[in-house]
Amino acid sequence: MLSAFVFEARAGRLSSWKQWLMKTRFQNFKVFVVPGKDVLRALGLELASAGLTIARNPREADILLLTGPLLSGLAENAAVIFAQMPRPRLLAVMGELDIAPLPAPAIRLPLTQAGLLALRPEACRLLTAQGWAPEAQPFAPAFIEQVIAGQQEKGDHKGSGSMNHSAMEPGGMDMEGMMKDLDRSGMKPPPDAAALPVHGPHEHHSMPKAADKPSGEETTNEPAADGQHAHHTMPPTDTKEPPAADSPDPGHHQPHAAQAGHEHSAIPAGPMPHTEGMDMPDMMGDQMKPEAGAEMPGMDMSGMDMGFMSMVEMTKDLPRSADGLPMEASEAAFGPFFPGLPGGLNLRLHLDGDNVTKAVITPGQPDQSRADRLPLPAREFAPWLAGLDPLTPAAYHLLAHRALAQAMRLPATAALPQLIALEQERIASHLNWLIDFGVTIGHAWLQQAAEHLYWQLRQVPDQPAAVTAFVRQVRRLPLLRQSLTGVGQIPAPLLHHARGPVARAAGISHDARQLDPLYQQVGFVPVVRAENNVWGRLQVRLQEMLQSQELVHRLARLGPAAPTPAFPSTDQAAAGTGRATVETPRGTATLEVALQSGQVTAYTLHAPSARHVALVNEFVREQELGDALKTIASLDISPWTITA
Repeated sequence: MLSAFVFEARAGRLSSWKQWLMKTRFQNFKVFVVPGKDVLRALGLELASAGLTIARNPREADILLLTGPLLSGLAENAAVIFAQMPRPRLLAVMGELDIAPLPAPAIRLPLTQAGLLALRPEACRLLTAQGWAPEAQPFAPAFIEQVIAGQQEKGDHKGSGSMNHSAMEPGGMDMEGMMKDLDRSGMKPPPDAAALPVHGPHEHHSMPKAADKPSGEETTNEPAADGQHAHHTMPPTDTKEPPAADSPDPGHHQPHAAQAGHEHSAIPAGPMPHTEGMDMPDMMGDQMKPEAGAEMPGMDMSGMDMGFMSMVEMTKDLPRSADGLPMEASEAAFGPFFPGLPGGLNLRLHLDGDNVTKAVITPGQPDQSRADRLPLPAREFAPWLAGLDPLTPAAYHLLAHRALAQAMRLPATAALPQLIALEQERIASHLNWLIDFGVTIGHAWLQQAAEHLYWQLRQVPDQPAAVTAFVRQVRRLPLLRQSLTGVGQIPAPLLHHARGPVARAAGISHDARQLDPLYQQVGFVPVVRAENNVWGRLQVRLQEMLQSQELVHRLARLGPAAPTPAFPSTDQAAAGTGRATVETPRGTATLEVALQSGQVTAYTLHAPSARHVALVNEFVREQELGDALKTIASLDISPWTITA
């Protein structure tokens, strides 16, 4: 791969004033995070403490930061984002990732908070020293060039269909000719980041006054001076002969090949009849008001077909929505980097006006290098599975341990530390969801307060008073209940798909912890409400945060913690199958593993998010766009487990 700084620097030579400009500009770096801010928080990486801020738009970003893991296709989406960032820019990677087709990163850091703290000073040093370079090139990855080439062959592109480097903003990318095919491939960038077509100047047309030319004398178009608009006068009405077949028709639009603008159709001169409801003298000003009884020259519109078409005629062939109104159908991508939704969630909505007619979530594919690891020694399988979902690793670590213990016929050893970690992760997961949900509903206080508490609990997990105060404040927020109560009701025939807080908010007592002996000892009872809507799901998660704080205390009082079960690496004869169930923060997950000669050769994971994907299209149909996004966000879908 080429060095990233070839594609990150601005073209030119570095001078002292440019170095000063870089030092002044980069006092506060804006970072676009891939796959998303929710993953960054789950990994314990805080941008604010590192002196960095989030950029929601690629055009505002200084640094593209990639943190693992990545689903298939996210690197290509990130390449489109990188191409839209203004230069000078930086590509930074944390951890070991395969980021092709992106170039080699200028900065590679460990996946720790200490590594994130080193990003800002290193970025400042690099951009100050190498922000301008004579060898700088536009970034045009091969897959984008292939899309453009395909557009040229089909002839369905809007622009020229070629990469217009001269028309690009510094470090940007001429995306206009690519938008259609990138949209089909799920890699369309956010609408406000797309390049807009540039229109040439319009030509203005004047109407001759009666004294300008004698009657019947032809007028001519005088060439305009450089830098001026060309003004065209009207041809006479009483032409002696019809125009030749190859001559331009003065009543039709005739574009000039050498001009960027266009001319408007000419209007024949002559008297204009009175039009009801239109006071033409008042519309045209005092200078153009005719005297009493006089006719207005150049305005005879009698016998003209104005070409008006009624709305009924224009919309007669359009499809009808459920309310019977014909609307223009459209399709829009809300992912994989849409603010307020989980990072990596590839959501597409089909719209009829502002109503959703169809919703599609396209599952990604996990990193192929992970699938290629099987067969895997039993001792390594639990950490490996925990890395499958960066949002809730503790839940899947526990799930793998329980399935392997059954496969190896080991005694069911109580693992109190794992259960305590699971309940603490449940609180963190609900808060992480609530931060992005605040973005979705446009509630800045909710987003900021949830994030503040999230980082508080990362430092000191046991803070029941802080959690209680936060829950009380959220429940008292004015108008929040009214805005969420009537949104996102799941039809009764589809409720069997629901799991976790989504099911419990609808009155279904579905929770795997009820069958766990340790949870039974501490008197666990699931949180259930009879509010099958977005408000009910929010309330269940808030109450579960309070419940998990109490469960941590009760589990800790059961006695000394038993050791986590270990799986001997020397037992080559271990073989069998195991099955286990764990109540993750999103719902019940089930894992089946096959073990041969002490190694895991196959596994099957049934995750709650996969079931919730089946709900999306059915119960957001005919919702308004804003309500549909609230509904989808309330399901808390993890894109990392819908691939399994």
